[in-house]
Amino acid sequence: MSKYTNKEHAVASADFCDDDYCFACGTKNPAGLRLRFVIEGDTVFTDFCLPDEYQGWAGVVHGGILTLIMDEVQVNAAAARGYIAPTAEITSRLLAPVRTNAPYRAGARITEIRRDRLILTEAQITDPAGTVCCRSSARLIVTDRADPSAMRLK
Repeated sequence: MSKYTNKEHAVASADFCDDDYCFACGTKNPAGLRLRFVIEGDTVFTDFCLPDEYQGWAGVVHGGILTLIMDEVQVNAAAARGYIAPTAEITSRLLAPVRTNAPYRAGARITEIRRDRLILTEAQITDPAGTVCCRSSARLIVTDRADPSAMRLK
């Protein structure tokens, strides 16, 4: 029997095992993006350049892929602070086309932590000139804690 009374929050850390096969960041997934993350201040970043295989409209990266990247950078913003926290809810706003075969940067930071259980984050994707092309906010549910120095950013 689960210790959770609200099925919406019935999430355990055992449900989220990192086998390095994540589509966004796993090194073992041959079809994946293999994103890598760096920490600068209170923000986690990843730089990416996606080929035409990830387009929706001609020459434009698919919006679902962009949301996936912002999701991943937000989860890693929590991981950088020692939280194991999968996404419960995400909202994205696509503001300008993100072109295939061009460099972009996604960054995310924690905006609020509520009772060590709920983490609110925000992310954005920018082009080399600094123009914001996409924004996202997410609600992450904390399933476990770890020493931030022991956490491997994916």
